[in-house]
Amino acid sequence: MNFLLSFDVEDWFQVENFRGAIDRSLWEHWDRKESRVVGNTLRLLELLDGQGIKGTFFVLAWIAERHPELVREVSSCGMEVASHGYAHELTYGMTEEELKEDLRRSKGILEDITGKEVL
Repeated sequence: MNFLLSFDVEDWFQVENFRGAIDRSLWEHWDRKESRVVGNTLRLLELLDGQGIKGTFFVLAWIAERHPELVREVSSCGMEVASHGYAHELTYGMTEEELKEDLRRSKGILEDITGKEVL
């Protein structure tokens, strides 16, 4: 049996459901708080590895900048690293040029970290 798995790599305060409760301009202050994304992603990688399962990890470039070692670990485990954008902006709220710039920026950050092309 074949199936596809994908995972969004974002921290708890970046979840879309919290958009109205957590001001995005305050994200920079969250750098001083405990990050849950690293531990949770490492546990997920261990679980997948134990079952011989591969997946695609859609990583926010905002996370990648702060935790490049995590992105390298995802890649070195044989997982595909893909872009989830830079800062989790909704595409339907962006202009075409804003979307292109967001994708260029996030793709560049992820490729610089992994040394691999992000499709």
